[in-house]
Amino acid sequence: RGDRRCRMSAPTLSVVIPSWNHGELLSACLRSLIAQSRAADEIIVVDDGSSPPLAELVAEISQEIRVIRLAANSGFCVAVNTGIRPASGDFVFLLNNDMTLEPDALSVLLDTAESQPNTLLTPLVLFESERNTVYAAGDRVLANGRPESIGYRAQRASLDLPPQIFGVTGGAALIPRAVFRAIGYFDEKFIAYFEDADFCMRARLAGYTCALAPQAVAYHVGSASQSGKTWWRSRQCFRNHALLLIKNFPGEVIIGNFSAMLRERLHQAGRVISSARVEFGLLRACGVLLGAIVSLWAALPQAMRERRMIQRARTITAQEFASRLTPPDALT
Repeated sequence: RGDRRCRMSAPTLSVVIPSWNHGELLSACLRSLIAQSRAADEIIVVDDGSSPPLAELVAEISQEIRVIRLAANSGFCVAVNTGIRPASGDFVFLLNNDMTLEPDALSVLLDTAESQPNTLLTPLVLFESERNTVYAAGDRVLANGRPESIGYRAQRASLDLPPQIFGVTGGAALIPRAVFRAIGYFDEKFIAYFEDADFCMRARLAGYTCALAPQAVAYHVGSASQSGKTWWRSRQCFRNHALLLIKNFPGEVIIGNFSAMLRERLHQAGRVISSARVEFGLLRACGVLLGAIVSLWAALPQAMRERRMIQRARTITAQEFASRLTPPDALT
């Protein structure tokens, strides 16, 4: 009877994988999921307008995997939200198609979730091609508002595990379903880049915590979907960094770090120009930056409305939020 109660109360798990092209990566990702010691209760692949469609490839791996097809490529946020909404699990594990997992990763994450309620969790992510090299040990947010991966390019053996993390990477994150009910889904204005930082900021402001589960391990190929478009990544980071600040940072924190935030804005503008100049030349690079500014202004009214709701609903003080940020001079 006791065993039956345990089984009945065991949390259910949905895995959501947004995928655009790169069927070979998705295949490896799905096979690593099927090999897990703790099987997912459902796996949902969101085909984000891939050519050719991914349904046939997925069916060859397992008939039990659900595929939701989007008519056109819509970006990470739309794709992942499309998968989260119909997911039925008590927990949703978001996984990029260019990730694979160690066989016990899901089991470790769920065991950790049981001991740390109201927590978003992320595994230790290593490079697929350099399995002793860290891609991310969770995320931090600097006081200037810039999100960063913790431990990027460090050797796993020499990595000092962070005592705390600010956020989880959207590429591999275990999220209690209650979090979506409390704060909503990923902000589709972001399209891609920093959308996971925005989600984690909203979760933090609502009183949730984030943690690294270092015994759960994932392997990452790295930016396969963008095919080296560094100018577009720089454009998105410039635009979305501003949205992060506008939506989520309490006013006192913005005032206290204004000069650092301004320097970061100028730094990111420079990165847009330099990366786009390599691809297009200086004149068009300036046009790329102008386009990012116009896009930001178009998103501003809605962001301000969301800011009012987020700040009214937050359950932590501005000082508590600020204490979770990383001062730039604390970096090593």
